[in-house]
Amino acid sequence: ENPLELTAEEKELMNTISASFRHSEILQKHIKFLYSHGSMYKIVNSNLLYHGCIPMTDDGEFNTISFGGRDYCGKNYLEFIDSQVRKAYFGKSGSSEKNDAKDFMWYLWCGAKSPLFGKNKMAAFEKYFLTEAELHKEEMNPYYKMINNRKVCEKILQEFSLSPQNAHIINGHVPVKIKEGESPIKGGGLLYMIDGGISKAYHSQTGI
Repeated sequence: ENPLELTAEEKELMNTISASFRHSEILQKHIKFLYSHGSMYKIVNSNLLYHGCIPMTDDGEFNTISFGGRDYCGKNYLEFIDSQVRKAYFGKSGSSEKNDAKDFMWYLWCGAKSPLFGKNKMAAFEKYFLTEAELHKEEMNPYYKMINNRKVCEKILQEFSLSPQNAHIINGHVPVKIKEGESPIKGGGLLYMIDGGISKAYHSQTGI
């Protein structure tokens, strides 16, 4: 009658796991460092570095997301995300601002317009429990095709006030399918994919 209710043993396990996270001094130190010093993008020596993607539409425009009555895209979307993740961590406990920011963190994990996720949906449930292959498909954001076009890479650099004449994009953590002849260099030499499949879990699809 109550399938979501935890048993006494399950409650004890969850409380133990929660306590381990909350009271691990080393873990909390590392997390605080990430929230204090990390950012959604960084510009160093005319290199624009970011993880994942800059959400785009099929026609090569920056994808827009609305939050709190305002629209965000491109550079100001990443800066908005920076502010939200810090509010989720450093915000006043119990405040509506902190709670909204914490909800937004879930969106960043699996939202269709999240630059950290970069897909139209997360199909983990379907892959585990459903046999229909068409339901397992996760479509990548158009960004991943668009960056083969030099003009699109120039547009991204200019969005961050960089000149395509002397700047590059360093795009992290995107599998590169070497076995299918894919190159980690995109956009006519303007964009470089790094960490294109170091993790052993990706070797079967990358060939690395």
